[in-house]
Amino acid sequence: MARRAHPLRGIIIGTISGLVASWAMEAFQRRLSGQSSDGGASATHKAADRASEVLRNKEVAPKDKTAAGEAVHYATGTALGAGYGVLNELTPRASAGFGTGFGAAVTVLLDQLTVPALGLSKKPTAYPLKTHAFGLASHLVYGAALEGMRRLLGGRRRAGA
Repeated sequence: MARRAHPLRGIIIGTISGLVASWAMEAFQRRLSGQSSDGGASATHKAADRASEVLRNKEVAPKDKTAAGEAVHYATGTALGAGYGVLNELTPRASAGFGTGFGAAVTVLLDQLTVPALGLSKKPTAYPLKTHAFGLASHLVYGAALEGMRRLLGGRRRAGA
């Protein structure tokens, strides 16, 4: 018997899971690179500056750039988690590969397409392969942590999973 979808439940579980998965991704990046995932003039810093310009008519103060970049990272990961939670309520295929399929899709759709299109980074071809591999690995960790937390919180599971 098919279980009825509960999108609001998916949003709540996905939001919490997205926050935790964002932390896991950042911890992975910090551990692998020995520094914050937001070091330098990253896309999250640029996005924080743009948001600040729209909301306050000025860029983020230099002393606040790291915190603002992390806020963008966590807000993005949390919002993506909410979407993932809803997707899992609507179709069990959303959790393919224990969330790594979603993580890979985030790499392509966000890092490779959206961020460069918004002018928050250079074109993907401007970066070495190891940068892409690091981004993919980071988002695979995000996806697996997202799915693990979603299941821990009682999210919908695939039939037979």
